[in-house]
Amino acid sequence: MHCIELEAHSEKALNDLAARVGKVPDRLLQEIIQEFLEDQRDMDEAETVRNAILRGEEALIPWAEVKAAHDL
Repeated sequence: MHCIELEAHSEKALNDLAARVGKVPDRLLQEIIQEFLEDQRDMDEAETVRNAILRGEEALIPWAEVKAAHDL
């Protein structure tokens, strides 16, 4: 378990948001951090794929081809 100390204005913002959405501040902060970490993983994965594309190791599929293949 980790413990963090927020600046006063950040703690107030967290408490205000928690009250608005009907959640306990600790639980809301846990959800915010979890979402941030998931977003970071997604960005890392996207960067890895982007680099592979730039190196010619991954191919792009034209959008028109994707739409045609899925009857979009």
